[in-house]
Amino acid sequence: MTNSKTIAAELAALKRSAPTGMLDRVMCGADLADEFTEIDGPTGPAYVAWNGRGITAFVPVDAVGTPDAFRTQHPRAAFHADAPPPSLANRLDR
Repeated sequence: MTNSKTIAAELAALKRSAPTGMLDRVMCGADLADEFTEIDGPTGPAYVAWNGRGITAFVPVDAVGTPDAFRTQHPRAAFHADAPPPSLANRLDR
């Protein structure tokens, strides 16, 4: 085997899939997408979406239904999160 073929074969052997959720974290970290979760809002359950600049949406669950429906209707890519970050959660609890 030539040196270039050996290198190519060794590089091919290193190929791995990215961990689950990696794209979500990269997109959100670069502010190219939002995260969202369901919270108990002042008028009942609501989806709240956010990015590094702040809240991007606050929509009653009754208005859109499922998380997939919210994701489809949200104007930016949106990925589900278990909960908002602590700094945002503190503001939402007021």
